[in-house]
Amino acid sequence: MKKTTSKIYVEQEKENPQRKKSQSKKVKKTAQDTIPFDEIYDNGIFRIGDTYSLIFYIPNIDYKVFKDNERNGIYKRYQKLLNCLPSEVKYQEFIVNTDIDINNYVDALVPQYNGVCTQEIYDSFVEKQKAIIAEAENSSCEQQIYGALSFKPVVKMDSINVLFKHYNEIAAQFAEINIKTELLPPEKSFEIIHRIYHFSNPEQFLLPTSFFNVDVNLKDYLAPSSFKFASKYNEVGLDYSCVMFAKRFSRNCDDEFVMDLLDNSSKIIVSKHFSRLEKDTSLDILKEQMNDLQGRIDRRLEINYKRSGASGGSSFIPWSLQRRKKELEALEEKLSSTDCDLFEFAMYIYVAANSLKELNDLRDYIKQTARRHQVTLDVLTGATIQEKGLQCILPFAQPALSDDKTLLGQPFYFTTDEVANLIPFTYQNNIIQSGICYGINQITHMPIIIDRSEGLNANGFVVGTSGAGKSMAGKLEFLNGALKYPDDVFIFLDPEREYMAAMTKNNAFDAQVITVSPNTNTHINLFDTDITYTDEGQSAVALKTDFIMTFCECVKGSGLTANEKTVLDRCVNLVYQDFLANDGDKKYLPTLVDFYNILLAQTEKEAKDMALKLELYVKGNFSTFAHHTNVDLNKRIIIYDVQEMGKQLSDIGSLVILESIWQKVIENRKRGIRTWFTTDEFSMFFRDTNGVFRTGDFFENVYKRIRKYGGVASGYTQNMSEVMESPQATKMLQNSNFCIMLAQNETDLDKIKSMFKLSEKQAAYLDIDEPGKGLIKNGKQIIPFDNQINKNSAVYKLFSTKMADQKKE
Repeated sequence: MKKTTSKIYVEQEKENPQRKKSQSKKVKKTAQDTIPFDEIYDNGIFRIGDTYSLIFYIPNIDYKVFKDNERNGIYKRYQKLLNCLPSEVKYQEFIVNTDIDINNYVDALVPQYNGVCTQEIYDSFVEKQKAIIAEAENSSCEQQIYGALSFKPVVKMDSINVLFKHYNEIAAQFAEINIKTELLPPEKSFEIIHRIYHFSNPEQFLLPTSFFNVDVNLKDYLAPSSFKFASKYNEVGLDYSCVMFAKRFSRNCDDEFVMDLLDNSSKIIVSKHFSRLEKDTSLDILKEQMNDLQGRIDRRLEINYKRSGASGGSSFIPWSLQRRKKELEALEEKLSSTDCDLFEFAMYIYVAANSLKELNDLRDYIKQTARRHQVTLDVLTGATIQEKGLQCILPFAQPALSDDKTLLGQPFYFTTDEVANLIPFTYQNNIIQSGICYGINQITHMPIIIDRSEGLNANGFVVGTSGAGKSMAGKLEFLNGALKYPDDVFIFLDPEREYMAAMTKNNAFDAQVITVSPNTNTHINLFDTDITYTDEGQSAVALKTDFIMTFCECVKGSGLTANEKTVLDRCVNLVYQDFLANDGDKKYLPTLVDFYNILLAQTEKEAKDMALKLELYVKGNFSTFAHHTNVDLNKRIIIYDVQEMGKQLSDIGSLVILESIWQKVIENRKRGIRTWFTTDEFSMFFRDTNGVFRTGDFFENVYKRIRKYGGVASGYTQNMSEVMESPQATKMLQNSNFCIMLAQNETDLDKIKSMFKLSEKQAAYLDIDEPGKGLIKNGKQIIPFDNQINKNSAVYKLFSTKMADQKKE
């Protein structure tokens, strides 16, 4: 249905009686007339009079939390980008505070109940997620950045397609900052314009399906119900709004000015207009200013002479003029001898609210924020000036001009480094719909939703001192994942029975607990394998041979000789003969008992000696891994309880468990199922400093292989000093794509800072005594997070390992 034509009213200022009576009357015209573009083409170009514009999207980056050296690098590359702007085009950066889409957050954060836990735990989890959504909704907005280019053909031979050439050049410069810009199709551009005119209206923007092929007035779908322009404010549809401008900048204005203007949940748009001047034009402007200044100085000297004569005070020049002369001379030197350019620049701020009072309060708040950065803002005054100001906000890189043909408001001539201080980047919201929630960003108060599998390496670590919330962080990640990914399998290696206690308490989860101990009848067959599995050209038996040799090295306590390797290779092939002959039928899987008997049947001394060493694990008290597996490995949640494994069984047991887990990963992959493998206190694998047991090698190998098979591995530890003693473990941490860093003690904090190259500002988030807070390393991002949980909730009571909390229960 075609919209009704809306109206625009222009009110003249009452306080100006000098205006003609004819101007005091209200001038009526349609609201559509105030939308400045004339035509839109299917390639995304707008025509505004005899000028052409295109709009593109600029993804935000986490500039606010970057390290100082990273900020400096971005700042320098941004300067380079500005210097590459062609002088024949105008450039605009348009940054808008956008309300978050709650439906997107609900979809991402509140999964459907799938029976993995009790209803009570699910309800408690949902309550936590909804609290995160509520804080995001009440605390902040998303900042979206757009760029615009405009070009005015001078002669008929000029092609408007030159805009695409210039855009490609700018896109290449943004790519050097790891920002991939995107040209907007007409529909997306219309959404932006519609948002400006309907800031408070949640109505979804809709266009006819084939709007280029039907007879419609597109402005009917963009315009608000009416405009009313007053002296210092406007009524745009349901909004009260006004356009402000930057009136004065201090030399001390810093790169956080734009961030602070937008760091709130208010309806604000920042619009910056740039026009790079050629060197000769810049120097001509500078020369004109210097001549003007010299004229002022000469007139002052003449006045001095008339007042006091040649005898006294005739050479006195006010300090402000002296300073200005030095500034212009320095600027001339800078422009002449460096690659610095001069820009004509203006900045406008659009603010909107639901009432005039709210608008005035917001306007005062914005002014106050600007003053903290030594910037003075003012309101464009006059109804027609406010209407022109709205043109400066729209993303067409086509600002309105004053009567003297300069930019409306207060234009400035800034050098590249001064313009670059007004860098547009704030922070990036970490919201991946397919991911799970890791709490709230401490800076933006937005949910942190990360899909670890999207990175090059999904594996990660959680490090924190005792009491920092390491265990809670791991269990919350598990609960998020188990509810959101109903087909995934979760396996835990649990040396402290933290996961076993939580999973089995009140039957909260349907988990399989495998207690590995000399005192139980639990058996895990170390010869379990899938005959169809190959890796890098090696068969399942060849890969298993390598594992059996590693196992025998652990049993022996030293490396294998060449003769021993030859004997073992032969025996592994013999023990798997029936299994292979029967196409991998599990009934024919061999055991350590079978292998032991084959060793005894060999004639070599090496075979007899190895059989003797294995006897303790075949017939003795540590025969846990000598028989067929007798536990159910088909549950979604599997916990290996290794607390009672004992020193004698620990290293060998760790190898066999890791191999058992790896075989499960292989099986799950064939079924199209992702496996999450979590190791609590992973530092225990790196205690073998002599390299006899090779548990660190095997652990690292499993981590590398699980990544290739679509799995997600996580290691948890509070013993950072112990981890740092192992070059192998340190390298794994440094190369991890994902790491949750919680509170650290003083010694470990210095090591963490060095390992992850944290700035002092970032490290401060770890120098705390609050559990559940810290930093998340996600690829190159470092994100301050808060994942605290209500202590009265069912989830907290289930997962907490604090003695005081357990006593209450």
